[in-house]
Amino acid sequence: MDIILNMRLIPRVVLLAPVLWIWSSPTVAQTVRVKWERATDFSEYQTYHWIEGTHAKDDRNHRIIVDAVDAQMSINGIFTDELEPELYAVYHASAESSFGIEGGYKTDWTDAGAIEIKSHIAGTLVVDLVDAARNQVVWRGIATGSVAPDPKKNRRTVQEAMKKMFASFPPPPPKNR
Repeated sequence: MDIILNMRLIPRVVLLAPVLWIWSSPTVAQTVRVKWERATDFSEYQTYHWIEGTHAKDDRNHRIIVDAVDAQMSINGIFTDELEPELYAVYHASAESSFGIEGGYKTDWTDAGAIEIKSHIAGTLVVDLVDAARNQVVWRGIATGSVAPDPKKNRRTVQEAMKKMFASFPPPPPKNR
């Protein structure tokens, strides 16, 4: 009976092995990417104003994100101005539960120990800077990584992501001037 049961499971395990291997990393490293419109001269921007985006569900996390972006913008000499902004700043945040699997079988199907499933909240944060006169996105930063359920723990993570995101801001001026 045990042999028949195991023979039935082998095709299922073989089909699941690639999926389990892809999901084998339980922690999501923080990644940050930045894109910008290459023809834009960012030295011309000195002011910005926040506009409505897709806010974090928690008001404390919303404030953490806005404060972190505000800090990076001011470091780069761009300050808020509600009346005549040259840029609009907007962010979009999302978070969803995810999981990773560790352990199980080795590639030669020998036992590698117990399987451990670890869950985490995977988050994505997109920050757009929009040219106010042209109503066109001129810069976009995207950060992905794990989000803590506690907003206090997220403060450092968001600040680190914003430092990475704005590390090369403003982008270099266009080459053909």
